[in-house]
Amino acid sequence: RHEWPDMGSCGSALTRRRSRIDVATADEAAEAALAKTANLRAQLATMQQQQAAMQQQQAQQQVQMMTAMTAMMEQMRTMQTAQMAQPATRPTCAAVKAAGRSAAQVMADGYTCKEAREAGFTCEEIMIAGYLSTAAKAAGFALHEMRAAGYTAQEVKVAGYTAQEMKAGGYSAQEMEAVGYTLQEMKSVGYSAQEMRTGGYTAPQEMKAVGYTLQEMRAGGYIVQKMRAVGYTLQEMKSVGYSAQEMRTGGYTAPQEMKAVG
Repeated sequence: RHEWPDMGSCGSALTRRRSRIDVATADEAAEAALAKTANLRAQLATMQQQQAAMQQQQAQQQVQMMTAMTAMMEQMRTMQTAQMAQPATRPTCAAVKAAGRSAAQVMADGYTCKEAREAGFTCEEIMIAGYLSTAAKAAGFALHEMRAAGYTAQEVKVAGYTAQEMKAGGYSAQEMEAVGYTLQEMKSVGYSAQEMRTGGYTAPQEMKAVGYTLQEMRAGGYIVQKMRAVGYTLQEMKSVGYSAQEMRTGGYTAPQEMKAVG
């Protein structure tokens, strides 16, 4: 006769088997969680180490930077101290001149034009040495000294001298014209008609246009022929002192004309 298994026993066995599977699955899950946690901790530790290394590197860089800045400041202080001490130890310009140094050499040594002048160098020596006109002016040289030494009209104009001062300093009308001064400007600062004619202004019409009188041009040496060409009459020329000989040389050959004006 066939015997059927006990259904209750079968159910219990199945339950026990499921329980064992659930336990195994739970263990595996726990192990996986532990492994993941360990991995995260390892990653965190690595990141912390890297961060610590970066902080240490930054700290070292800051120390190096501070050290470099300190060294630079110390070097600057040393240089400033040396510069402050230099004037006290440098011999005077007079002393080096007495020792045989030329104006060019004292200029190369760093002495100013004023120091060179006070040491006894002449304006000509100063100019030849290469000191600029501005330096010579600041040193106290008179303009006539500068002109005699060889400073050009252009150089003294750059130094700030006016046309009036340049006229007083001895610069000619020709020199003034060469640096851009007009006939009108030169008349305004006192150049005479004779100075202008010597400087190259030989046309009376130019002189007349800026206000030079017939009397001034007569004194300046302008001849009758040129004065006649710009419209001055025989009577006007006689009145400012042109002689009969000058008149005849200038083209007035008719005695009746000469007689008519006396």
